[in-house]
Amino acid sequence: MTENEFQELVDSAVLRITANIGHIGYLVSTQWRNGNEPTLREPEIRTAFQLTAEDYQRYYGIEVPTRHTYRFEGEGYRRALIDFVLLTSSSHVDRDVILEFKEGQPAMVKTDELGAFDCPAITKDLHKLFAEPATSGRCMFHICQAAHSGTVPAVIRKYNEVTKSAKEKAAVTIANHVPMLSQHAGGWFFLYILVLHGRGQQQGWSLQRYSWNGMEWTVKI
Repeated sequence: MTENEFQELVDSAVLRITANIGHIGYLVSTQWRNGNEPTLREPEIRTAFQLTAEDYQRYYGIEVPTRHTYRFEGEGYRRALIDFVLLTSSSHVDRDVILEFKEGQPAMVKTDELGAFDCPAITKDLHKLFAEPATSGRCMFHICQAAHSGTVPAVIRKYNEVTKSAKEKAAVTIANHVPMLSQHAGGWFFLYILVLHGRGQQQGWSLQRYSWNGMEWTVKI
């Protein structure tokens, strides 16, 4: 799948998400903010991508076990799960694009006395995305229920803070699985941030795409 093909699929999924306030197709939002704004969580967003993949006649998988094993937050090594995977065929092993969904403002935690911080919820997903084999690309899709002018910059700062360490952890994971190294070459990696309800001067929903330049996440035109 090319970048443009994936962008088209994402645009279609977002239009499905934003077309009708309160439901995606026949899936009804059952949680609401302030009594008048539906809360779209990761499961609802995943459903929108599932329906869109079917529109495009693309095979896909949900909660797909990782190829590698991981150790998160003191746990033993085990296989993790990938939220959503676009496949190149009906075989679960032909993983074309891998996606993780994230919602809200995940907490930052202090990791040492020198003032270093981590955002475990984001780091864990980035670690998997950088480490797992995929033919075409990888995507982190982040949902903000509502946003004012400082919300998205705050989210981006968290990604900038933890991406380098996530890549370093992924490099160690890949090195421990040498036979799969050839499957990690190339491919694109995008971060999308979808704001469902703008505040202040920016009303309505908005979508922005970012790419990693080695130092920070920058807007991808």
